[in-house]
Amino acid sequence: WRHASGKFDAVFIYSPPITLGFVGWLMKRRGAGVLFNVQDIFPQNAIDIGILRNPILIAFFRAIERFSYRHADVVTAHSVSNSEKLRSAHPEIAEKVVVLHNWIDVERFLTRRGKDYRKEFGVEGKFVALFAGALGPSQGVHLLVSLAERVRDLGNLVFLVVGDGTEKEWAIGLARSRALKNILFHPLISQDDYPDLLAASDAGIVCLISSVRTPVVPGKILGYMVASLPVVAFVNAESDVHHMVAEANCGMSCVSDNLDEMERIIRALCDNPKASEEFGRNGKRYAVERFSRDRIVLEIEGMFERIRRGGCSALT
Repeated sequence: WRHASGKFDAVFIYSPPITLGFVGWLMKRRGAGVLFNVQDIFPQNAIDIGILRNPILIAFFRAIERFSYRHADVVTAHSVSNSEKLRSAHPEIAEKVVVLHNWIDVERFLTRRGKDYRKEFGVEGKFVALFAGALGPSQGVHLLVSLAERVRDLGNLVFLVVGDGTEKEWAIGLARSRALKNILFHPLISQDDYPDLLAASDAGIVCLISSVRTPVVPGKILGYMVASLPVVAFVNAESDVHHMVAEANCGMSCVSDNLDEMERIIRALCDNPKASEEFGRNGKRYAVERFSRDRIVLEIEGMFERIRRGGCSALT
């Protein structure tokens, strides 16, 4: 509402929260082109993991979702499967759905401040498998605890979990109850220090519980790739991460309800450091070529220019 009286040429909406669709509607009434960028398909993702059950609330948020998409000029999804899911669920907006990959600021991820996190966290001489980010219901941090228990015989391996969220204390308690020394938990660090954390790691873990039904690609995967870390992906079967990891040849992935396969992947990476290094090089090359900020911003500018010239139909 603060900006409702302003004059804007374009508005780029990042969702969730889905309620920002009302901002797009207000701006469009004043002549702005509206690009609605869908990161998580809400409310479906909340329904999948069981945190949204009330049918009245579900109907309410679905109505907001339809409203937001209908009043946008373009609706973007960050992967092919996400775009297909949006078209299938909302055929009335199929012609305005396009793929817009997430970008990565390559220079920022390569700019280090010189912090020695291996020394600070006491993991010198270890193979560090990093999970960094939110620790909520969909991340399945309990799977990492179970995996750590299975591979506790690997004396050189440590799982480093850096982040905060609703599931963190429960996961810490679970690890303590199993007397695990090979999984460490630390608070979230600043974005400025994040490149140093990546530099102190040997592999980057992406984890999502298998009950997630949307093809989400967690944003942290791009940071791992730019930092030349092999990607270890334990995600739902629908996720586009499987395709991305295979196409880039930057690591290994499996469905996250298969602990036997998760264990095999971790042991294989620890046993073959040369392969891990090659995965890391491949991932960096793939991410820099396809997901650099400059490249994606040019795509966004092009979309707005086509909207200005002829609406969403100009995109097809």
